[in-house]
Amino acid sequence: MNPRFPASPLPAPEDTMPGGLARRRLLAALLAGTAGSLLGAWAPPARAAWNASLFDARTPQELARLLGGGAPQDSGELQLLADDLVDNGAAVRVTAGSSLPGTQQIALLVERNPSLLAALFEFPAGTLPQVTTQLKVAESSPLILLARTPQQTARASRLVRVTIGGCGNDGAPEEPAARAPQPTRIRAQVQGDRTQVRLLMSHEMESGQRRNAAGKLVPARHIREVEIQHNGRTVLAAQWGTAVSRNPYLQFTFLGGKPGDRLRASWIDSHGATRSDEAALA
Repeated sequence: MNPRFPASPLPAPEDTMPGGLARRRLLAALLAGTAGSLLGAWAPPARAAWNASLFDARTPQELARLLGGGAPQDSGELQLLADDLVDNGAAVRVTAGSSLPGTQQIALLVERNPSLLAALFEFPAGTLPQVTTQLKVAESSPLILLARTPQQTARASRLVRVTIGGCGNDGAPEEPAARAPQPTRIRAQVQGDRTQVRLLMSHEMESGQRRNAAGKLVPARHIREVEIQHNGRTVLAAQWGTAVSRNPYLQFTFLGGKPGDRLRASWIDSHGATRSDEAALA
């Protein structure tokens, strides 16, 4: 594995998914749901600008309402993977997925963080509703996954215990120097009828909870909006809060693609800084 991209510490999905559902069955369900969306089962949501009200939500029920869905209901068709015990809450690897047909959005919540919503992902037709990223977890807390389809809002949760909280101690420099955004490292590999994408972005992702040596809070500054395009078509869009880890990592899969196609990763942060980078599919 390329050392630029962190290796996943998680067990294989087939070992931990609810009800013993094997990874191949999840992929089959994801592909079936995506195929349904390609046939017009649902219209992909339009990409919206960063919505502060979503990150002010205090409960999963309030967030679901703001997203336009009904009250969340527990579901065994969701996948939420994370280590049960993490030494450093500044970088908790999380994999979230849904095998519900027509899944449009996945939201990752950290119940005991200062802001409940950590990240919201939108999946256009042709993108599997499954994503891996890293989050800051302030203290031992339930992680919550909300998955929204046109018919329902589904929910799953998992308790993660952390030794050192992640919102105020994220390993960033004491006073990060102002610098131009660095290139996003992109790896996109065609695997049969799917393309797996892995991204490593360069950003301090200040939460606004960290104090410097003088005891003053370091101002918040974080990536808010992310958009990934394949040959000019959006294959993933996201809104992020302050709980996404420093130097964000992102992994997802979409249908189609061939070697030589172009993948473009773009983001904008809370201070208006932007970055766009391209790479060819391999």
